[in-house]
Amino acid sequence: VKDMKDFWQKEATGLLKSLLARDDVSYKGLSRLLAQYGLSENPEQLKNKINRGTFSFGFFLKCCYALGHTDVAFKLRSPAQLKEKL
Repeated sequence: VKDMKDFWQKEATGLLKSLLARDDVSYKGLSRLLAQYGLSENPEQLKNKINRGTFSFGFFLKCCYALGHTDVAFKLRSPAQLKEKL
């Protein structure tokens, strides 16, 4: 179901963007941090990947680690919760 895929991609994007915003880290800053762990992506590539939400969970974990979030907890919304708010 395409709508469900879009929902989960948006959720993943939102979670990662919230970490970046909370830590006041730009895509350029994330690029530098990831480079320290052998992941070479320029800021524009990161921006596109994150905005599309087409990154792997492994990539998400690498970003968390690079940002210093080694103890990560988050609450997932369900598609039904999102519809209730509309």
